[in-house]
Amino acid sequence: MSIFSAYTTEDRDALASVPFYTIIFNTSTSQYEYWNGAIWQGLLGDIVTTFGLIASNFLVGGKFTVYDSLAVEGMGVPPILDAVNLTSQTAAIAPVNFDNGNVVGDYRAAYYMVVTNAHAAAGTIRFDVTYNDGSAARTLTGQTVSLAALNKSNLWTNTDTNGSLIHLGSGNIAYSVTLTGSIGNAIYALYVTLERLR
Repeated sequence: MSIFSAYTTEDRDALASVPFYTIIFNTSTSQYEYWNGAIWQGLLGDIVTTFGLIASNFLVGGKFTVYDSLAVEGMGVPPILDAVNLTSQTAAIAPVNFDNGNVVGDYRAAYYMVVTNAHAAAGTIRFDVTYNDGSAARTLTGQTVSLAALNKSNLWTNTDTNGSLIHLGSGNIAYSVTLTGSIGNAIYALYVTLERLR
């Protein structure tokens, strides 16, 4: 028998002379287990107990729901504090505070904005993130996107920023979309992720 072999619960229970701490994948329960000399133990259960992790902080599949006492999405390392998925947008978006983007610290924002239905006479849109670094209000400015074609943007235009790194000194981190001109029949989608780095 090799380590990390896959067995059903029935096949696992039929194994003879199992060495201490043999690890298997139980295909009946979809979890890793190890032999403690007397019984098969779920590996995640002992890790949770040994390292003091709280089982309620995990979703099925081992994804974090809480990280450093913050509610998170995704895998949580670094914790994804907010994931915005807006489709079928037909207007500007006034500033909206990110969920959990109000604790002093360092963050990273990433976005993808795409025109899904162009309109020849339409104007332009631009994505921005605003925050206060403790000394002044700051803006991360996205590229201007023409609504007249099926364009996309995921780049920042600021040359004085370090990519999308944000140091929040006070207040909230917010996002917005500015419309210049008319939107006509144009439609766009916006996908944004805010991560807490420290």
